[in-house]
Amino acid sequence: MKSLRNKEIVLFFPVLALRDLLIGLEHQLYLQHSLPEQEQEKRQKAKSIHVRKMHENIPAILREELENADIN
Repeated sequence: MKSLRNKEIVLFFPVLALRDLLIGLEHQLYLQHSLPEQEQEKRQKAKSIHVRKMHENIPAILREELENADIN
């Protein structure tokens, strides 16, 4: 993860906390797939709108920027 000051942070989760997090995520996926088909389509359309907006706001990266990146 990167903070506002561009510092990288590594997070370590205890095994049980990580397991609980993954179980919660899996349950949310199950709930989404168990919705009626119309509701799933509605959520998919809303998701695609959000993804499109996100992609519009991602700045383009030039090859030269990657080749000459300051990695320190």
